[in-house]
Amino acid sequence: MNPETDPLYAGIAGVEIEVDHFELGYGITISQTYGHFMAPFLLACIPAKEGKPHPAPWNAVEGGIGIDFHVQLHIPETFEIEDFFDRLNTVCWITALIRLRGAYLAHVPVIASRAFVELPQSWATTRILPIEAYPRRAFAAPKLTKWSEDNLVWLRETWLEGGRLMAKSSVLNDAFQAFDSSGNLPNKSVAMLTIWGALEHLFSPAKQELRFRVSANIASFLEEPGAARLALHHKLLKLYDARSQVAHGTARKGADAWDETHEIASRVLLKILNNRNVPSKESLDTALFAPYDE
Repeated sequence: MNPETDPLYAGIAGVEIEVDHFELGYGITISQTYGHFMAPFLLACIPAKEGKPHPAPWNAVEGGIGIDFHVQLHIPETFEIEDFFDRLNTVCWITALIRLRGAYLAHVPVIASRAFVELPQSWATTRILPIEAYPRRAFAAPKLTKWSEDNLVWLRETWLEGGRLMAKSSVLNDAFQAFDSSGNLPNKSVAMLTIWGALEHLFSPAKQELRFRVSANIASFLEEPGAARLALHHKLLKLYDARSQVAHGTARKGADAWDETHEIASRVLLKILNNRNVPSKESLDTALFAPYDE
């Protein structure tokens, strides 16, 4: 399969949608479908000759992979936007936004060159490519596994301008990818360090006193002046302490620190995308020290 020329039909697992079909713009559609991606394991015990397959017998191994998916994302072969992701990375970007919005287990096990409903009659002329064979880890309980039309409207309003913002801001691009990669890391401790690295990348004005300034900047970015901002600042200080304990090996924190860190990072990235703007040092200083100035 050639993702640069073939039409792309991506099967998205880990999420469902309540509408049959929805237009995202520029020819991109998302719709209901069904597929079961399976990968049984086989074992060969006789060495293969160069350029040849392993000779029989091939022995079945217990276990394997089986993933159901109920969503199809279609990127037409005509899709092209200047200074934007290519078509395969557009699939990855839209799926990452679905994860950010709350369907944390959403991933793309397979893409095909034809709609999945057509595959039973079109095997000989359809190209199929595995993408993410293994499911993501459920470090955070998914909040939104079935998407209503309102959520799809948010996706339609976000994917294009959000992608352009990613292209303009390397800081946002790095932070988003660090956050999104946390679902593929080996455990919560490593994932928490990665997410705090993303937050520091966005909110650290200098290398000195990161704990206070990063926490204060995040709180002033997410909350208006008042008790809610102060409470969030105090929570962030405790979460930063949990991050430091993990980093220095003095303790292994439980689920609460991870869940709260993940939730705050999600809020930060969603607000940046909704605002269509990455906070600058100047805007953070203004929010923190002069919130009422006009």
